[in-house]
Amino acid sequence: LPITPWPPFSAMERLWAPHAKLVWAPCWLHDCIDGVAELATDEGEVLQLSEAELPALQLVLPQQLQGPDDLCDLEEVGEAALLHGMRERFRRHEIYTWVSRMLLAVNPFQVLASSSSDVLEEYRLKTNVRELPPHVFGVAAEAVRGLRSSMRDQAVVISGESGAGKTETAKLIMSFVVDALARRDVQAEQPESIEDQVLRT
Repeated sequence: LPITPWPPFSAMERLWAPHAKLVWAPCWLHDCIDGVAELATDEGEVLQLSEAELPALQLVLPQQLQGPDDLCDLEEVGEAALLHGMRERFRRHEIYTWVSRMLLAVNPFQVLASSSSDVLEEYRLKTNVRELPPHVFGVAAEAVRGLRSSMRDQAVVISGESGAGKTETAKLIMSFVVDALARRDVQAEQPESIEDQVLRT
């Protein structure tokens, strides 16, 4: 049988190419000469790869460039699409991203308006927090709702490297829980508030 020659991609295809700084970058395939493929980012940075590496690269789908609220909404999810989606959201000052029921967060190293009491109240009052932008308050709201509906203990696992913002995330979750359940304490006139109970633990 005759061997089908490379390339499997035509010129000006868009591919996820390995990048020294971004790990993966969406690039346009411009040409392939003498076994060397030349690609370029939207910013004009030129990358060169061996022709033999190209068949392993994935095509860039337009949907992957948008940075959706939930990465599971993408038609295809891979490492490149995940990293790029979170990067695009961070550029829009959207530090939270859903992956199904898991929430990914990128530490902004600054106080954001999205952590204000007004935002907390918005998530506390919302019946379906998935109709709002991804936020750690959404995780806390679902935990409080689960506690009230099932009367069973709820757990929120916070994981990340040193400096990732785990402590601040825990504070935001506890502030939501205290605010949401403190209102119940006031109505029930309980002798010990939820805030006192949390601080005692």
